[in-house]
Amino acid sequence: MKKDLLVSEYKNNVLAKKSKVFFASLTDYFSTLLLSFVLLIGVANPIASLFSGYQNTVSEISINYNELTDIISSTRLVEINEKTKETIDINVTSRKYIENLVKTSCYVYQINYIYYNSETKEYINKIPDISETFVQKTTENSDAISYPNDNLLYYYLVFKTENEDLNSYIYNGNDVNNNKIDYFYKNILTFDVDGLRNNFITNTDYLNLKENIQNELNRFNILNEISTKNMIQYLVYNDTSSESVTNLYNYLNNAYQNATQFFIDEVEANYTPYINTRLTYNNVYSRFVIYNVLTLLSSYVVSFIILFIVLPIFLKKKTLGLKIFKLGFSRIDELEPSKLNYFLYYLIIFILYFSSALFSSFFINNMGVLSFNLYNTSFNFFQIIMFTLLIGILSYLYLAFNKNHQTISLLVSNMVIKQTDEYEKNESEENLIVDNNNQGK
Repeated sequence: MKKDLLVSEYKNNVLAKKSKVFFASLTDYFSTLLLSFVLLIGVANPIASLFSGYQNTVSEISINYNELTDIISSTRLVEINEKTKETIDINVTSRKYIENLVKTSCYVYQINYIYYNSETKEYINKIPDISETFVQKTTENSDAISYPNDNLLYYYLVFKTENEDLNSYIYNGNDVNNNKIDYFYKNILTFDVDGLRNNFITNTDYLNLKENIQNELNRFNILNEISTKNMIQYLVYNDTSSESVTNLYNYLNNAYQNATQFFIDEVEANYTPYINTRLTYNNVYSRFVIYNVLTLLSSYVVSFIILFIVLPIFLKKKTLGLKIFKLGFSRIDELEPSKLNYFLYYLIIFILYFSSALFSSFFINNMGVLSFNLYNTSFNFFQIIMFTLLIGILSYLYLAFNKNHQTISLLVSNMVIKQTDEYEKNESEENLIVDNNNQGK
């Protein structure tokens, strides 16, 4: 015979205010976050690091990363810090290019560049040495042309030609083999555009330069004299008082970075050594991501069991948030919640509160791991966590407009939350006691 459901002990209690439901839920959420974070850094991560599989994965990542770094460094599109093996910020690289452009212009006009001596803390005015300019085509220890002060031109004219995967000069269906340099400056670096073109030496002045300079430099390697002097002030003294000079720097900076990205895309799409090494690296790193997510999930599961299964045993089926705000569960039909009701509620809570892993990852600087696309697909765990966070936010928005003061988890479980120390009007405490006594018979 099926056992009759009992009337809720909170039948005559008022619905908890929306604000109390909200803050009780937040209390449970951040309790989960805090406990899972402590378990993550104090237990799960230390244990995971002891497994040989984890250690081997970390070692493989290091090896593959170094191989990738060597390949990237060989193109010179991205500069690498030799000590840390980390990529140097593109803003640093582009600024260096602009400095070389200005020094080249100074060399051509034989005007002084301003150098700062960090030891004497003095400024020194002198004409740049040829080794600091685009005129320099070789390094000190080699006769091979390598464009030591122009990374983009090195890739475009040297690295591309030396590698079969990249040595095509067909762009947008046009073969530019016969006008590589012209195409480079006008279409890739995009220096020949309104707002930027007039800052370079004019064609007339360029043709009046010494023949050896014309042989070594393109027109777009030389700023006009006014722009050269203005850029010296900008680069050396960080003088941003002139909007036109600031705009010039930004134009050059953006043009360089866009050209760099254009070539990087070319390497990533066509250069076989990079593609194969990157594929291997992604597969190894995907294993590393899974290890990290498993430790994150295990610490979350344990914290959830402690807070939502073990603790309610001692708090009369209440979570920490409910206990603090003096709240209790009741079915929406005023009956005592069944095991199914509780199961559905905690199942939804388990899914929604997993978004707390986002904050745990942020605190340990692990966001890059979560957002890494697994096994060369477009899927990553960050998407899952953001989805649960979005549903959690929608749950609270639903609470704001729901007449029964329900979140999504309460709606699915067919429950409401009552205020345990406040009663409906016209109901005496004595009547409540009688009802409870009758229920026990």
